[in-house]
Amino acid sequence: MAWGKLGSTTLTTTADNIDTSVFTTNKFITLLSHVINSGAVNIGHRVGNTTLDTGSNYAKRTSLSGGSELTPTSQSNWIEDGLSHSGDNFMISNIINIADEEKLAIVFATQSNTAGAGNAPSRTEQVSKWTNTSNQFDIISTINYGSGDFDTDSNLSALGSDMTPAAATSATVQDGAIFEETDTNKHYLLDDGTWTEI
Repeated sequence: MAWGKLGSTTLTTTADNIDTSVFTTNKFITLLSHVINSGAVNIGHRVGNTTLDTGSNYAKRTSLSGGSELTPTSQSNWIEDGLSHSGDNFMISNIINIADEEKLAIVFATQSNTAGAGNAPSRTEQVSKWTNTSNQFDIISTINYGSGDFDTDSNLSALGSDMTPAAATSATVQDGAIFEETDTNKHYLLDDGTWTEI
């Protein structure tokens, strides 16, 4: 399985969304999201086929720092944890993206919270689903529905598993080249496309 970048967007100004471009669909997707906060933010993700799905087609089960589970259903996004954060956030989502099945995600996130070594970060563990059973998604967005903004340099990157590696290119070796076989210490000379021991 070859993994490759499907899309990556880094904000050059403050915003409430970080969107990928439409990408080639993949069965397995890993989503990396780093949000630098400018004020308090609430973070979610949306997916879609060509356009983002803003309908009530998302559900999740989540726990913040090992606390009680929350189970919001019929949501308009995969909400990270439903809480407002003022520190940096980093999320990794592993997603299965089969056209005729609900899309399932496992999400792990950490939030820096108050700065300094005297303040522990928080963590979010979540499982989510997008209920579309007609299409694979080919676009993703990290969204903010809080009062603050995502700051400059916040990033969203998507990796896919169904990538086709680039074709191998052949190297051209010029006549007169010498090759040394290190285990036998033999030397060969390339003459008109033929290697001859010297």
